[in-house]
Amino acid sequence: MEAALGFDWPAYLALLQDHHLLARGLAWAYHSSGPQVALVSAILRSDIVQGCPICDVNSDTYVTKFVRICLF
Repeated sequence: MEAALGFDWPAYLALLQDHHLLARGLAWAYHSSGPQVALVSAILRSDIVQGCPICDVNSDTYVTKFVRICLF
């Protein structure tokens, strides 16, 4: 599948072995995504977003608020 998209796993792994800081940054971003989603979900379920100009749309559902927060 990845080869059909032009992604070369061996070259990617070699790049990460040569650039340890990049590897750490990508690993941190990957492992922090779960807590980020949990935090945004908790914020959207709370009253913190009241008064927020991005989320101040009465017809917004939980999902559209989540998308708005992530995009802006």
